[in-house]
Amino acid sequence: MATETTCPEGSTPDLEEVINRYENLIAENPHNPEYHKELGNAFHRTGQYDLALEEYRTALHIDNKYYPAQYNMGNTYFVTDSFHQAIIAWQKAFIMNRQLEHSIYNIAFTYYKLGTLEEDQERRRKLLDDAVLEFKTAIAMRPENTDTHLHLGLTWFELDRYEDAIHEYKEVIRIDPNDLYAHYNLGNVYYELGQEDTDYFEMALSEYQLSIQTNPEDLKSKNNIADCLLRLGKAQEALSEIDRVIEENTDYIPARCTRGEILASMNKHEDAIQEFDKVIQLNPEENALLHRYASQKLIEQYQFLILRHPLKYHIHYDLGRAYRDLGVAYQDRTYFLKARDEFRKAIDKDGTKLPYHLELGETFLRLNNTDSALLEMERCLAIDPSSIAARTLLSEIFLLSGERERACQELAQIRRLLTSSQNRAAGPSDVSEGGHGHPQHGPSKRKTAD
Repeated sequence: MATETTCPEGSTPDLEEVINRYENLIAENPHNPEYHKELGNAFHRTGQYDLALEEYRTALHIDNKYYPAQYNMGNTYFVTDSFHQAIIAWQKAFIMNRQLEHSIYNIAFTYYKLGTLEEDQERRRKLLDDAVLEFKTAIAMRPENTDTHLHLGLTWFELDRYEDAIHEYKEVIRIDPNDLYAHYNLGNVYYELGQEDTDYFEMALSEYQLSIQTNPEDLKSKNNIADCLLRLGKAQEALSEIDRVIEENTDYIPARCTRGEILASMNKHEDAIQEFDKVIQLNPEENALLHRYASQKLIEQYQFLILRHPLKYHIHYDLGRAYRDLGVAYQDRTYFLKARDEFRKAIDKDGTKLPYHLELGETFLRLNNTDSALLEMERCLAIDPSSIAARTLLSEIFLLSGERERACQELAQIRRLLTSSQNRAAGPSDVSEGGHGHPQHGPSKRKTAD
């Protein structure tokens, strides 16, 4: 988004000093709209957005054609997520000054942002179409603005108008061959086209390589280079490439997904599962798209292993746990139902495994089926009466069923089991025969070898 003023590189103005200065100037000359606008800018930079808006309004009250205040009012509305108010403010600024191309660009950018956030497809398309029209107007006013061409390309890409997106990205490269984002985004278009024609993967690969020449720290392009190599059937090269990415930044999560896909293509399914599982362990809200993508890939790997090894029933158990974890992450009943079915398949093959019944019991509990959950806990205790995990879940079932006395009985049993376990771990006390609890200070008795 275009802003009105920027500080010279390396400068860090004392904003409190700026605020004090303009407050003093306003005290001397309260009818100067520029002073109010500058004070509003200082408030904006310190995050005092309500005060910033108040100063911009005051400036416009003094001079209703003072477009800098109107324009900056739009910027403040934008950063407070009042997007439609921002658009109206910029439209008013443009009416005041028909040369204010920044207003049109900002309006276009806001329509683009709103379009990408909109889930309703009809409204989404309308917003993106509006963005296209505004970006075109901004380009007509300033044809050499690379930001406008780039974001028009991004908008075309969202609308699946790939040829139009390619045209705009190439315009950016014509104007500035070293643009940080044009080669990367052009690579993304070619990658999408590669789904229908694999020749485009070569073109995408070339663009990503050009991107990292301009920006060597561009991990997205490096990750996508490995992905393109995979799509081109060069799995070993892809693996070497993605390993370099992970070595460069072990926290770059998309590389884990890519590495999982590469390993799966090499029939290293257990290793692929480990990579996808690393993504699954992350907070799904903070990594929504990658989390869902890795979830699907993880399930696909387990399903492949089941087809390949139908007698290895523990895979059903592992798949059940994966479904269960996804159910917890997304609070989705469908995943819990699938987990239930997989745990049942594992138990059908071998009903003696305590963890199988535990997981199935917990899944029944999450499905609000306390009767079935209770039955599974009884089976657990038949296998191992001292199972603390089973008794803990059993106490929870009793509480949910309103049987507080039975829940208390189970909790008491758990305490007895824990106490007994601790006593066994501690072993006999090393005290004197007198029983006063003092350690013996004599030489230790050690068994000697024959």
